[in-house]
Amino acid sequence: MPDVGGYIMTNPKYITLLFLLIVFSCRQDQKDEKPNPLAVRLNYEAMKMTPFISNSDSTNKAISLLNKATLIDSNYFLGYYNKLIFYSELKQFNNADKTVQKLIKLRPNAHDIYLTAGIIKEQLGDTINAQFYFTKSFDICNKVLDTMSNLNKDYKMLIDNKIWLSTKLRQISHLTK
Repeated sequence: MPDVGGYIMTNPKYITLLFLLIVFSCRQDQKDEKPNPLAVRLNYEAMKMTPFISNSDSTNKAISLLNKATLIDSNYFLGYYNKLIFYSELKQFNNADKTVQKLIKLRPNAHDIYLTAGIIKEQLGDTINAQFYFTKSFDICNKVLDTMSNLNKDYKMLIDNKIWLSTKLRQISHLTK
């Protein structure tokens, strides 16, 4: 079977798809804080640009709206996450990296955010930090799986993520030696 991992991880369409899948993949304990309604409205307007994500003007407009939303509510997780998706589409990985760092501060126990940070670091050519974030994601996944029943609806997804991370960490360890 041919290795398509390198192609998938460098193709922006697949990166965007992976980000969308990851954001909904792991349900983390969330604070009961309600986001600012204006920030939510701006996020909603930005998400109307999603069908036109390949158009850089639409993507930049969405980022502008999301920048306003996250200025209004600096703890608005979904606004930052959506901004991350649009930055990735534009291959603005430095901006995506800054955004994922904010997401980590907002959800420090979310394995999927660390996985995303690892992917971004890899896109930036920083395999050492990519390895750090993939390892952190892997460790969090293990801790969650240790306390989870295999009947839990997220169990298979977490196992799949753990397998993917294990494979990725083996690949990176060969590059960093």
